[in-house]
Amino acid sequence: MQESLKNESIYVIGFPKSGNTWLTRLLADSLKMRVGIGMNGLDKDEIATDVNTRLNLPFNTIYTIRKTHFLPNQLKKFRGEDVKKGVYIYRDIRDIIVSSYFYKNKKEKFNKKKFIIYTKNFIEHGWRNIGIWSNHMYKWEKYAKTSNANITFISYELLLKDTITQIKRIINSIKLEIPKDIHLKESVERQSFTSIKKYMNNLEKDSIPFGKEFNIQFLRKGISGDWEHFFDEKLKKQVSDKYGKLLIEKGYKI
Repeated sequence: MQESLKNESIYVIGFPKSGNTWLTRLLADSLKMRVGIGMNGLDKDEIATDVNTRLNLPFNTIYTIRKTHFLPNQLKKFRGEDVKKGVYIYRDIRDIIVSSYFYKNKKEKFNKKKFIIYTKNFIEHGWRNIGIWSNHMYKWEKYAKTSNANITFISYELLLKDTITQIKRIINSIKLEIPKDIHLKESVERQSFTSIKKYMNNLEKDSIPFGKEFNIQFLRKGISGDWEHFFDEKLKKQVSDKYGKLLIEKGYKI
């Protein structure tokens, strides 16, 4: 029924492991909107959709919040529409690397040697079919400047530090009515890392798409700065050599 309704899309865009799923759920909860997938297909297959559906969250607008990692040309190809409203969330590349390492090696204990090899490869090649971190951000920044799209940019770290203020800023930037503070506080609590992880831990193993284990690993820590526990001086230098300019531009220390 829901998927047959004609509605407009608001996109949550970002490089993988940048907080996209959290922001997607949070915006949908705050604005009482549907959650959908960023390509043609069944919206219920999106992880964020499943969580919000099981929480019995209401929706009452013509919009659907859609999460995507695609580059602009990929999104046009797979979704068949241009972005009109959206938010791009970015995160320190080093925390992305740590999060993606554990995500892709979820059944194994941390292995320093393997992590070094993984990090070097990630620095040079990024995420399969998506590319490298800096290219992803630069292309979306260019798209935002050269198209009629209304896209605001937000760091994961700032959103984590001052969630309600930043959610208000995002909603205001896409020219929608800002909900009352009490509703925003309830939404932030419902969609907090702790609440969602607790919710998933209470589910039966096969009761959600991709299985419980996938989703629990998908939500590992939800913090910033964790990379400092894993990067030695050589890895720090390799990242700064490749991405130092963009890291500084976005306010990260190197």
